[in-house]
Amino acid sequence: MAMGNLRDLAANVVFFSLIGGITYSLFLAAVPWIISKRTRKITSQKQLEEAVLKESEKLGLTKKINPRLVVKDRGYSEQQENGSYTLVLGGNFANVYDVKHEVYHIHKGHCDFVRKYKSRLWEKTKSLLRYVFRDEPQAVIYGCTGIKL
Repeated sequence: MAMGNLRDLAANVVFFSLIGGITYSLFLAAVPWIISKRTRKITSQKQLEEAVLKESEKLGLTKKINPRLVVKDRGYSEQQENGSYTLVLGGNFANVYDVKHEVYHIHKGHCDFVRKYKSRLWEKTKSLLRYVFRDEPQAVIYGCTGIKL
């Protein structure tokens, strides 16, 4: 293969990788943001508890979830030492979409995996890649459409 062809090939790989990366980033950020703006807001602890219970029942989830509504922009779930889960939402993340998104993370065990590998660099790297390319897209798709992957 001629040197010019290799340069063209490399330029195409870089170009399409950038286009793919931008598209993927938009999918993971923009689509959930748009959907979350169009779903019902959660304004009280009681509403959050009811929404979490409803979504847990819909998924057949039997894991113990302790929902917590906070003032600041927060949206995450994590497994506790005792095996239960904490789901924290607040600010712009206090809405039905983000409840569905976080409960699905718990349902699929995404929070369990992250907790197991806190120390080793390679395990942290694998955990991050798994989160970005498997766990987060699954939760985004479920939150937006209700489709279980």
